[in-house]
Amino acid sequence: MNTGSRVLDKTKIPVCQIMGVNIAAINMTWLLNYTKQNINALSGDYMCVSNVHTTVTAFENPEYRAVQNGGIMAIPDGGPLSSVGRKR
Repeated sequence: MNTGSRVLDKTKIPVCQIMGVNIAAINMTWLLNYTKQNINALSGDYMCVSNVHTTVTAFENPEYRAVQNGGIMAIPDGGPLSSVGRKR
């Protein structure tokens, strides 16, 4: 987990909280542009790729939820999380 050495302000990343996990409310174009523009500043940080299974696991396990929320962002992997995010 990141120990406070983060260079980028993650509050500037749009999120949708799903079961306690802050899922990035982004699309692939946004992600690629963000990563390209910030590649050096992202060094030493991490991104999670979240799906329904990892989100439910994070809901049930506070330590794992801290890992999911501790990186620069949790990227939705697949339709279910993206669909929920779009509806919210």
